[in-house]
Amino acid sequence: MLGYEGDERLIADARRNGFAKVDAGFARSKLPLVKLDGVIAVLWDGQAQDLDVDALHGGRLRALRRAKGEVVADAAVRRGTRIRDVWRIEAGGEACEAPTVVVAAGAWSDQVAACCGVAPVGLQPKRRSAAVLAGPAGTSVADWPEISPVDVSFYAKPMGGKLMLSPADEDPVEPHDAWADDLRLAEAAAALERCVDIEVQRFERTWGGLRTFAPDGLPVVGFDPTADGFFWLAGQGGYGIQTSPALSRMAAALIANGEIPADLAGDGVSQEQLSPRRFR
Repeated sequence: MLGYEGDERLIADARRNGFAKVDAGFARSKLPLVKLDGVIAVLWDGQAQDLDVDALHGGRLRALRRAKGEVVADAAVRRGTRIRDVWRIEAGGEACEAPTVVVAAGAWSDQVAACCGVAPVGLQPKRRSAAVLAGPAGTSVADWPEISPVDVSFYAKPMGGKLMLSPADEDPVEPHDAWADDLRLAEAAAALERCVDIEVQRFERTWGGLRTFAPDGLPVVGFDPTADGFFWLAGQGGYGIQTSPALSRMAAALIANGEIPADLAGDGVSQEQLSPRRFR
């Protein structure tokens, strides 16, 4: 992370959060093409690691199939009704029944809840844009660290031998099949060129995604106090992949026995802080 004049408070915050202040020689050893003109601080986090999202997602799907679970695609939820102790969900051309429904529909979770007659919790989807671009000619970017200014107005990191670039945008939108904001990506490319000796001539591909936030920014995990058997697992913001191992264990434990796993509780996670009850 690179800090500039006026970023003093952000630099201090980053250092309190574990970033080390390093010198120019160290910075160039990690990122030979870094530009340090105007930089007043270079910050380094040597503990950060990347996640193999495809492998993690594939592993979860295999675990589901081993547990005799089934994935049904292209089946929008039309209606959900509670009859005695069972939910009946009409989705696509089928209907299924279960004592517990888990709404884990990301940006559409409030809408799915409404189809079941459950009040929304106030989730707000926010668009995030991203692009892939080639690295500088004759240079391998595979071992580059993630790069961003300390205000995180953009970030770039290696991905598949190229660079993934994002303006770190969080524009409030309605749930939809998101697309990239080309203007924001162009601004991020210009900012990257300020930090690194690289010329961005074109994007090889672009895409958009939705990061969904509850009003207080924390995930929503737990049974709805107004609807028996209706369990929320939503509002992960931009951290759904990172938090999925912990939140899935927490959700399973709450559904099975009403208790948070001891190790998560020991880390300060409480049912009260994540429960949808806080919005009721």
